[in-house]
Amino acid sequence: MESIRASRAPVLLLLALACARQGAAPAASLSRAESSSCAACHRPAVRAASALRTVHPPFAEGGCESCHASHGARGELLLKGSEARLCLGCHDAGLVSRANVHAPAAEGCTTCHAPHASAEPKLLRKPADALCAGCHADVAKAHGGYRVEGTRCVSCHDPHSAAQKGLLREVRHEVLPECGNCHAAPASARPFSTEPQPGLCFGCHGDLEEKAKRKVVHAPVRSGRCTECHQPHAADAARLLAAQPPALCVRCHRAVGEKLTAEQPHPPAAQGRCDGCHDAHGADRKGLLGAPDSLCAGCHRAAREWVQKASVHEPVRAGDCTDCHDPHGGPKKLLVRPGRALCLECHAAELGKRGHPAAECTTCHAPHAADRPRLLVAGPETTCVGCHRKTIESRPPEQRHNPFAGGACTSCHVAHGDGKALLRPEPAKACLECHVAVQRVWSGGVSRHAPFAQGACMSCHDPHGSGRPKLFRAEPSKVCLDCHRSLAARLAAKGAVVHEAVSGGDCLDCHRGHASTVPALLVKDQAALCGGCHDLESAETAKAHRGYAVAGARCTSCHDPHVSSRKELVPANVHPPFGDRECARCHYDAPAEGGPAPAQVRKDLMTACAECHDLAQRAGKPPHAPARDGQCAACHDPHASPREHLLARSGAALCLPCHDLAAEGPRKAHGGTPTEPCTGCHDPHGGTAKPRG
Repeated sequence: MESIRASRAPVLLLLALACARQGAAPAASLSRAESSSCAACHRPAVRAASALRTVHPPFAEGGCESCHASHGARGELLLKGSEARLCLGCHDAGLVSRANVHAPAAEGCTTCHAPHASAEPKLLRKPADALCAGCHADVAKAHGGYRVEGTRCVSCHDPHSAAQKGLLREVRHEVLPECGNCHAAPASARPFSTEPQPGLCFGCHGDLEEKAKRKVVHAPVRSGRCTECHQPHAADAARLLAAQPPALCVRCHRAVGEKLTAEQPHPPAAQGRCDGCHDAHGADRKGLLGAPDSLCAGCHRAAREWVQKASVHEPVRAGDCTDCHDPHGGPKKLLVRPGRALCLECHAAELGKRGHPAAECTTCHAPHAADRPRLLVAGPETTCVGCHRKTIESRPPEQRHNPFAGGACTSCHVAHGDGKALLRPEPAKACLECHVAVQRVWSGGVSRHAPFAQGACMSCHDPHGSGRPKLFRAEPSKVCLDCHRSLAARLAAKGAVVHEAVSGGDCLDCHRGHASTVPALLVKDQAALCGGCHDLESAETAKAHRGYAVAGARCTSCHDPHVSSRKELVPANVHPPFGDRECARCHYDAPAEGGPAPAQVRKDLMTACAECHDLAQRAGKPPHAPARDGQCAACHDPHASPREHLLARSGAALCLPCHDLAAEGPRKAHGGTPTEPCTGCHDPHGGTAKPRG
């Protein structure tokens, strides 16, 4: 056999190179072939071969050394080994390993195939049927008298080797070799004619005729094209299929073929078990699908238990698995879209505008079924910890907020909410559900802390836990000064005289954090509060106040309770009579003997004020009640104040003792509880009925 090949090889090479041009090889391949070292001598032959329809890849890529040695005797092919060894180095040896081997295949591959290029598919030297006819001239006797020359020989016979005699393919139609069962007589004018499909096939396959009457029928069956999927005589695939699935199916269903190349193809589809889900001929369900209980649950046994759980995803309950999963292939878990985007197609309204950031839905929810409501995989005490472990571990157990320590995260948070940090729409309400005592203080309060009034509990408190009392997020003084920045600046000023209660104490020693029944959030009436540290009834105290008794007086009318630039904490803005120590301008003189007495205001105080202030001009129409009634001290400190105009309080707090700014009327008029100075719109002494500005 080796000698035969050696003698005819030069001729075969020349014949291959002389084949008619059927189409050019890609330019890149052509350039690689022509750039090989062999092309220097064989350029015309290389160029002619490269232009043919089918080019052997090693040749197209300039890899002549794959088969040929570079040196040798003149006139030899210089092959590196026998044809069989060279060809089977790349091609499956199983092609020629079965019991019956085609004689040309046993002799050498180049009997039928060109080694470099050909105008025919598969490098055949001639069209397939013409190639077969070169050796098999008269085959009618072997085919029941039918003249089969020129037909598709390889549709029944394997061109390399087969287990069956006559090189017949593995699966043969049962009616063979009685060709007359389907075809006209061999001597007739049209010996290969048959009855029209599918009637011809239904003659034996009556069960398929019943399927052709179902609601959904496979297009080839409906149009009578049985041989589009089945070979009529013999095939290598079971049931005479023209090719092994899924290759057969994706000839028409190209979109499915693309999905099989995805990140995760569905195993049944990738393995060609299309009939595991689809009936190839007809069915009563869309997509030729079988009964629901024989589809997904047939392989995914756990799905049978899902419908028994307390919480079942609606697509699972309805058996609509393809609402979420692509049955052929796709990304991880065969999802039709990335996880979060997929869930939002149905649950967008439940998620809210903000949504739970940086979390896939399946972090908290089971996609199919669960034993807990809302498909939760576990309780909040477990689910939330999965992501928020640092929040928990950074706070020792004894320092945690009770709901947080107990895993009751949803007491304050809405998992899919719109608010910052996914807090409930009105976070303060969540706080007051547990902190009932604070609610009572609020209801009876005269003064209310602005953050508390605004529901901003977290301005002062850490909602999860803190090592400080009352869950303060920092030391109380720092928490307070973060908002009271003007006070912080005064405390830090050079030469500041700081009240000892401020420098060495806690803001909560004097003030309540939420609301109080007395002004300025004080823990008790001002005189009683100051009397807790200062002996207001002592002779020394009376002497310091020019003999007047100050027990029960409002100390802050003369002293700044926090800090001042003056000794004795006298505020920066001083009423001239007080600064000049002319107490008698407004008060009766203190008794010279008999001990201190209260500093009684003169009955004609309005007259005294009018000596300096044009009260008649200031009081508008209608006049503000305190201005009308001569109660100047209701708004002004008569002695000294850190505020301009000797005002007794700052901002809206000045008006709170008389006006309930948190009531429904003022809130509605101001769009909420006002905190800015009322004098921005209202004249404090009186004037037009409508707010100015």
